Amino acid sequence: MASNLSMNTLLKYASAGGVACVVMASLHHLQMNTRIKNAQYFKDAMNLLQEHKAADMVLGKPVNSGYIDVFSSKNYADVNKANLYIPLKGTKTKGELFFNAVKDENDKWLLKRVELEIKDNLGGRILIFDNNNSTI
Repeated sequence: MASNLSMNTLLKYASAGGVACVVMASLHHLQMNTRIKNAQYFKDAMNLLQEHKAADMVLGKPVNSGYIDVFSSKNYADVNKANLYIPLKGTKTKGELFFNAVKDENDKWLLKRVELEIKDNLGGRILIFDNNNSTI
């Protein structure tokens, strides 16, 4: 049986499907960002950053975290380990917070290392926290 669908109708269906895919991918990306920002390891890393005097001097207060590219190859998180890069913006300059964390035997997240990479003309990194017992 021959189909009576016109090319315009097919294009409309294809366009609607494409829009639906983009919307769903965007919502998934937003949901992943929200999950990361609500995770204890994220909160702990941001608290360490806020308390670090050198980071405060370089970035300026307040420091806001940006949109996390969850599809970047630099970012990885599963149920036991997280290695993340978080874009930051302070009143003086921008930066990127790198941290890695692991779950301990009590199912609690522990930060292993937290670093701030400065995104200005001078660049550089500031070590915020380093757990010497790291086994990552």
